[in-house]
Amino acid sequence: MSESSSRSRSRRSPRQDQTPPPTWDEKLIQALKPYTQEILGGILFTLAFLLLFRLLIRTSTETGGLAAIVWQLAGWGSYFFILSVAAIGIYLMLRQVQLPFRIKASQILGFELMIFAALPLTYVWSGVAQADALAGDAGGTIGWALGQPTVEFLGPLLTNLFFLSLFTLGIMLLLQVSWGDV
Repeated sequence: MSESSSRSRSRRSPRQDQTPPPTWDEKLIQALKPYTQEILGGILFTLAFLLLFRLLIRTSTETGGLAAIVWQLAGWGSYFFILSVAAIGIYLMLRQVQLPFRIKASQILGFELMIFAALPLTYVWSGVAQADALAGDAGGTIGWALGQPTVEFLGPLLTNLFFLSLFTLGIMLLLQVSWGDV
């Protein structure tokens, strides 16, 4: 009897662990996995869009919130930084679409270099006090932090030439112009 019971056990297939079918959220995650960059681009664009509208309705006495912090950091340049983030979001969303143009990293670098050169130039040219610059006037904290030490080290004339040359370099990078073309 023991022999027959052992035979019957060996004839049975071993119990296999059956995995449960995927749930709806697991199916959703698997379906969206190829589109993670596009989703990130949509989130970036949406956040930049909301922040831009918040900056547009911002009051001068406002001290809290992300819009006030961005304004304090970059002043008028905050609009360009936010538009840059929105453009990156659009680029990520449309990366699979065949666009009639290609944006190169050097062009993005040139645009940002133009902004970073213009912020201290507006601080130097406006002559505002440090407290006003820290409140977001004339290039904000970034403009003050780049402009003030440079003026003290190089003087106003060389500071203007330095930041104007950086601005020109940014234009050349943006337009894909080399020194040989000039």
